[in-house]
Amino acid sequence: MRLLRSFRSVWSGGRVLGGSSATNAMMYVRGHPADYDGWAADGWGYRQVLPFFRRAETFLAPPGRADPAHRGSRGPMRVMAPPHAHPMTTAFVDAAREAGLSSGADMNGEAMGREGFSYAQVTQNRGWR
Repeated sequence: MRLLRSFRSVWSGGRVLGGSSATNAMMYVRGHPADYDGWAADGWGYRQVLPFFRRAETFLAPPGRADPAHRGSRGPMRVMAPPHAHPMTTAFVDAAREAGLSSGADMNGEAMGREGFSYAQVTQNRGWR
């Protein structure tokens, strides 16, 4: 621990919709609904902010996979699962499924707030960030 006291780590903060992860992999994670519900008294409950999330995104999902109650279809930000999954990521998600854990659900849609494993969603479109 003595060595760490003199170590300085600088992490820049992301000031964009999606937070710091948006500046790197362009990951899209809305956050846990309970966190928003903790701010409900100030008008920031999950049900209150959900329409803004939907308005901001166009969720590019296979037909029938996007729940319109949770996902947008006409917003300026394109949200999708990465077109190519790394083999280690696939192995990790498969192992979670084999262990009986929930996997494959839309982590920013109907599965919000549930535990489980899924591929991260990104704000990319046709290979562009």
